[in-house]
Amino acid sequence: MDITVDVLKKLIEDSIAARADVDAKRRDLQELMFELDREHAQLRAEEEAYRSAIARLFPEQIDEVAVSSDADVQAPPTGKGFASLPRTEAVKAAVWDLGSGSSAAAPAEIEDYLHERGRTDTRDNIGAALAYLHRKHLVRRVSRGQWRPAGGI
Repeated sequence: MDITVDVLKKLIEDSIAARADVDAKRRDLQELMFELDREHAQLRAEEEAYRSAIARLFPEQIDEVAVSSDADVQAPPTGKGFASLPRTEAVKAAVWDLGSGSSAAAPAEIEDYLHERGRTDTRDNIGAALAYLHRKHLVRRVSRGQWRPAGGI
């Protein structure tokens, strides 16, 4: 087969079409991941509600309750792996780490958290990511400048 301009143009067109297909698949997977993250947050909130009910109604039996499977969940990557995450994923991981305890996560704390892990996100970038995550119901605002994972108790 001789290589001609027409053959090369056809190969370029095929490559562009294949890349468009891959991009569509990536978007579909990203949407699925967001939905799975939302479902995970809802299930976690449900579990916490049940734990609170047991602690309130049957405090003597709280030690008999199964330990949360969150220990089995892989922690967010750190170092180079964390730095390569998309911004929204990194901000979401920061909110889950900082806002899962008794205190909520503030944008300044999120910024420090990200900088400690090798990222260079600005406060404006973080605010935009938080707004996006809030629209997707992955984080919730508990007060002005205070964020928690969605569905948390």
